[in-house]
Order: sequence, then structure tokens, then C-alpha cells
Amino acid sequence: MQLFDPDPIVVLSSVKEILLVDWPNKSLPGNLILAGFTVFGYSPGKYTRVHVAADPANNDFKLNFESLEEQPKHVDMVCIYRPDEEIEEITHKHVLPMHAKIMWIQPPAHSSVASELARKYDLSLVQNIDLGDLASRFKRD
Repeated sequence: MQLFDPDPIVVLSSVKEILLVDWPNKSLPGNLILAGFTVFGYSPGKYTRVHVAADPANNDFKLNFESLEEQPKHVDMVCIYRPDEEIEEITHKHVLPMHAKIMWIQPPAHSSVASELARKYDLSLVQNIDLGDLASRFKRD
């Protein structure tokens, strides 16, 4: 198993599709989409594909959510912004069924169980690094 904490750019370079299980603010999905990633969202009971629409009047962007009929078949990474006690359920409900190889715990959330789960299921894990901030400086080729 590889843990990519030392070089999260390597993680982003290997990722195309990301599932967000909650997020702290709209800049996280927005920055990911603007950097060239396909972003899915999960809210209890449903999945969405997230799109960005420019809002030139406010020099900002708006998020649009396209409802999906079913869970995405595959994502490369699941980014989690939920309490530690939900991480194991999220792993079994999203990470494993979608064949994700990377779990990213979005700060300020932190998980004491994620390392054990990553080891058990041969997943890469990133914690303590703001994905939205990193994505704002990253562009997919």
C-alpha cells in the first residue's frame, strides 16, 4: 500500500473522477471542476454530478447539480468531510463499491480509523491537506 501524504500532487495526477461525501464550502467542488476533474456529490439517498456555471456579474461561479439515477460505477477517489465515526460506513457504502483507490479526508475533519481501513483494503490515504486549496493551483493535462 502507498500512502501519499508526502506528495498529494502525485495523488491528483492519478485521479480523474472524485466523489465528495460532503464538503465545507462551494470552493472545494468548484476548484476541482475548474482544475479539470469530474466531480460527483453524495447527499443522503442520492448522487449528483456537479457542474460549474460562471457568474460574471459577481466574478464568481455557481454550482449546478445533475441528479443521477444510480451510484457512479467508478471513481478514482472519495473525498470525505464527515465525522470520524462515519468513515467506516462511508468506506463500505462508497469507496469499495465504486472501486476507489484513494480516500482523502478533508480538513478540518480528521480520522483515526482511516489508516486502519486504508491498510485493510489496500487504499491510499491523504489527510490534513486541503483538497480545494490544492486543486486551485492544479490543472489536469
